Amino acid sequence: MSPKTLEEVVKQVMTQGTKEVSFGWQGGEPTLMGLDFFRQVVGLQQHYGKNQSVGNGLQTNGLLIDRDWARFLREYNFLVGLSIDGPEEIHDRYRLTKGEKGSWNSVENCATLLLESDVAVNSLTVV
Repeated sequence: MSPKTLEEVVKQVMTQGTKEVSFGWQGGEPTLMGLDFFRQVVGLQQHYGKNQSVGNGLQTNGLLIDRDWARFLREYNFLVGLSIDGPEEIHDRYRLTKGEKGSWNSVENCATLLLESDVAVNSLTVV
């Protein structure tokens, strides 16, 4: 998404929205857009918002989440949906890294980091 398109989308949602506005960031892997993209998102929400409560939900596989991400997500109260499909042997059957290795350990480490950082997190599980 180009910066111009992002600004227009956020502007329209914020100016046409009600007192409570929610954004859902999903599809593919949204963290691939980078932390600076989401900093821009929050900046635009603050710029165009008028005494509104803004919620942001982020669905992620967690592989790119680090301490900087965790601080940002906590600071701006993102709700993180972390994809984890049960125990390791089931999860790793379907959720592989680019190197064709299972991702369960990385996702578990991400969950621990998010919880220890007081980020609101829940599980997204495919059954």
